[in-house]
Amino acid sequence: SFNGNACPVETNINNHHQDRAKIKAQHDSLAKIDSEAKALGITDNSHTKNTVPLLKSRAQKHNTYVQSYIDELRSEAQLKKDFDSRMEALVAWVAETIPALEKRESDNTLAGAQAKVQEFNILKKTTMAEKAADLAFLHTMTKTIDGKLKASAHNRPEFAPKLSVAGFEADHWAKLKAAEKAREEDLYAELHRQEKLAELYKKFIAEANELKAAGEKKQKYIQERESLSTMTVAQIQRTILKASDDDYANSLSRVSDFKALADKLTSDNYIHSDKVKATVAEIDALWAKNKELSAEKADVIQKAFDNFDEKCKEFAGAANSFVGFLDEERKGLDALQGEPAPLKASIGQFYQDGSKIKSKLDEVAALWQGLQAMKIASNPHTSLTLPELQKQVRAFHSYVQQYLDELQDEEE
Repeated sequence: SFNGNACPVETNINNHHQDRAKIKAQHDSLAKIDSEAKALGITDNSHTKNTVPLLKSRAQKHNTYVQSYIDELRSEAQLKKDFDSRMEALVAWVAETIPALEKRESDNTLAGAQAKVQEFNILKKTTMAEKAADLAFLHTMTKTIDGKLKASAHNRPEFAPKLSVAGFEADHWAKLKAAEKAREEDLYAELHRQEKLAELYKKFIAEANELKAAGEKKQKYIQERESLSTMTVAQIQRTILKASDDDYANSLSRVSDFKALADKLTSDNYIHSDKVKATVAEIDALWAKNKELSAEKADVIQKAFDNFDEKCKEFAGAANSFVGFLDEERKGLDALQGEPAPLKASIGQFYQDGSKIKSKLDEVAALWQGLQAMKIASNPHTSLTLPELQKQVRAFHSYVQQYLDELQDEEE
């Protein structure tokens, strides 16, 4: 008739059974009566078939029944205690583990993310697996206890622990698995982020090295100061510089893409963002310096062209002046009057064998030679050339000689 939890039931049984004292007292009383009957020579009792040995055997069986019941209760109590202890340990571990799983500390490096993933995977394969095995064992214990209670001959109540496996799974274990899943997702998300950043940084560094090499090569060229002694060289250098400037203009889009790549790194909290920004600043400075140096080189080349133009103007002025000088000489010659003999003397004195003309022409020729040395093929300021002037001088000499010949004929 006793029922309920094992420990109180055992206490009630012990109180009722009084450690066999009541049965022993009754047995001792019957044994005394039996002894007295035997002393009177009574060996058979027509009022009962029970004898002291038979009653003793029944008492022993009863004691065994009671002890078996107590042992069963103690085994049940121990199993339930072991179950509760294991369940409490698992609950405590879950309560301790969930906050650890919810931590999101990171050193913001690929190596750190890889280490965290490896650490988490080890945790899953070891501790988490062990705890899953503990839970599976609690399932087994529940079945074992339920089986023993159902198999008991003492109408034992169903197993109703403080926290059942089903209750634990619905609450504590479900929260643990949710935290584990979130942790795993976050760890792999961080790993993939770091892998992406590592690839972007690799691409960034490769592009930075190429841009730097190209920028330094260009800077070396635009810092050079070639000899611009001829128009041909100056024109070639102007063409090369224009190509260089065009290349610079085209490279601006590449630099823009490079900066966009840098922004992807810095905007995603890349650990080496300071280095990325410094590299971008270095490329910007290099490009700005090249632009400045290119403008200086263009100015130097323009000054060379300005010098060529000044030389052309100088020759044009001298050539035009020389043509005017010849006209004046002709007019001066034509203005001489007199008889053939004195007029011839006047012409000779005026003409001086063309020495004055030669001196003037030599000055123009020197300027012309300068233009030739500069490889100036055409002069935008005059169509006159040294050969043309020399032709005019020859014509002037012929004119003078013809004039003298006419005077000689007239004199004769």
